[in-house]
Amino acid sequence: DEGRLPNERRLLLEVSTVVRLADTEELARTEPGGTRPALSAFFARVQALLARISDSIDQAHFTHLPPQRYVIAPANSRPAERSQVDVEDPTGAGS
Repeated sequence: DEGRLPNERRLLLEVSTVVRLADTEELARTEPGGTRPALSAFFARVQALLARISDSIDQAHFTHLPPQRYVIAPANSRPAERSQVDVEDPTGAGS
């Protein structure tokens, strides 16, 4: 796909455009109860885009592997003395 932006760059361009084109007067407008629905909607949209960017970067640049098993044995041991040990997943993702 030559000439096509990667997903994370496309999303970055989208969120950047949303922020740049925001109507600040509309965002600042308050309702009778003191709420700012346009501002709330704006932040919800930006937050959703940032979450999608994070997910896209995560999928494109990180590998998610299950916990690995390693054979651990002292250097001077015989093969029969070796045992398999589960290596803890520091992220807790395998739990």
